[in-house]
Amino acid sequence: MYPQYPGHHQYAYPAPPQEPPPLPGTVTAVRVLMFLGGGLGVLAGVGVAVLFGALLGVDPRQVEDLSEAQETVLQVLSEEGIDPAAMAVVLGLAIGVPLVTGLISLFLSAVAGRRSRLWLWSIVAFQALLALGWALQLLLLNLLALVPLVLCIVKIALITGADARRYYAS
Repeated sequence: MYPQYPGHHQYAYPAPPQEPPPLPGTVTAVRVLMFLGGGLGVLAGVGVAVLFGALLGVDPRQVEDLSEAQETVLQVLSEEGIDPAAMAVVLGLAIGVPLVTGLISLFLSAVAGRRSRLWLWSIVAFQALLALGWALQLLLLNLLALVPLVLCIVKIALITGADARRYYAS
């Protein structure tokens, strides 16, 4: 019949597009845990600020600018014999650390579903940094730090599992 041409039967048809793998349950679990932890961090930071204001008798609805609140705070601190600079550092840490880490956690939980190794290793680095902080708290005999430390370790284990790494590599 027809002569066979070399390579004639070897036409490569394009492979049908493959569906990307579904989001693994481990990644979903990490996203949920990070969202909950981030929300709690933001609430804790805002809660400390509101509580401190309430302790000083500063009503945010009645303060028209921050200078009034600052004057009230400085007056109360001087009456109590507390160094305002030291109190500012303590309050900055008590408000800022949970607020900032909470916002970072919320952001990472939002982008954790994207297929990029950048997000995988960003989550691992962030959770490792948090775990170090909680481990330091545990060494300072804050036994309540045990729960978030264990959660950080669980999140690192889940996000670096085989299914999650395969998902982020696709």
